[in-house]
Amino acid sequence: MKIPNEIFEMAKSLNELYELSYNQIKPEVSYIIKNNIKDMNYIDHVFDELINIPTDKCYKLFIKLCEYVKTFNAKIVNEYIDIYEDLYGEEPKKKKYKWLYFF
Repeated sequence: MKIPNEIFEMAKSLNELYELSYNQIKPEVSYIIKNNIKDMNYIDHVFDELINIPTDKCYKLFIKLCEYVKTFNAKIVNEYIDIYEDLYGEEPKKKKYKWLYFF
């Protein structure tokens, strides 16, 4: 079955937007980690942006930020992982990254 050209173009445009968003948020994650930022308002904002980009690259960035934040705020990490799983149904991720969870 061939995908209609309009749908293909829309999907292509969406992927381009995701790529632009990823390229904007990646330096912010690096900045937070490199500079040992602990401002939870800023970090919450970055987490929110990451969660809105449903790509594998962004998921890896999300996990990288989770690893950093868990060192000083495991509770918020658990909350964001739950939100991610609710949005994308990534149940296996919870098992794979169970070290992120602190019950």
